[in-house]
Amino acid sequence: MTFAERVIIVGRMIPARLPLLLLLLAGLFAALPIPGLADDDPIWTTQPTHIDRAKQNFERLPAKVVPRDSRTWLVVPDRIKVLNSVTFSFGDRIYRIAHLRPIEPKRVCQAVEGGRWPCGRMASIFLGNLVRGKRLLCEQSEGKDLILLHRCVIGSRDIAASIIREGLGKSDGDQALLVPEGEAQAEARKGLWRNPLCRTDFDSC
Repeated sequence: MTFAERVIIVGRMIPARLPLLLLLLAGLFAALPIPGLADDDPIWTTQPTHIDRAKQNFERLPAKVVPRDSRTWLVVPDRIKVLNSVTFSFGDRIYRIAHLRPIEPKRVCQAVEGGRWPCGRMASIFLGNLVRGKRLLCEQSEGKDLILLHRCVIGSRDIAASIIREGLGKSDGDQALLVPEGEAQAEARKGLWRNPLCRTDFDSC
């Protein structure tokens, strides 16, 4: 018998004996020992079982660190007193938007077209309209005779950045506010930013 004839005969026998071969292989694997499992230990159980994690040598992923938001809610009533462009009060507490240089309510500024305009009064009105009757999410810290409000938002609107974009406040020590300030200065469309002098002398322009 030639080699080719033998190959043909074996090929015809495999389909008929395939179930038997699979059964033999299944029995062979079932008889193999499982590492870490005693011969009489069940692979699973239907009864409540206490698992001692100290005896488990599984590789574990490190715990995921979720940053905690330290901000809290501040509910501002409709009746408040606005003290300047960044400060307001209600009850017996005074609140100030942090990292902004204020514009006092009686300040009068130079208009780029000539003449003067009540920038202090307009800045106070803007702050009042912005926070009155709103829920503010802020990080609060005790300052001298007042409460400082950091990273304050109303919904998705950043309060400090909104004041800066209106040209009614300037960043003071917060690098994150330099971006909206630079954009507002470049546009030169609102508030004090319309006057180029205010970019270098914000408190006296």
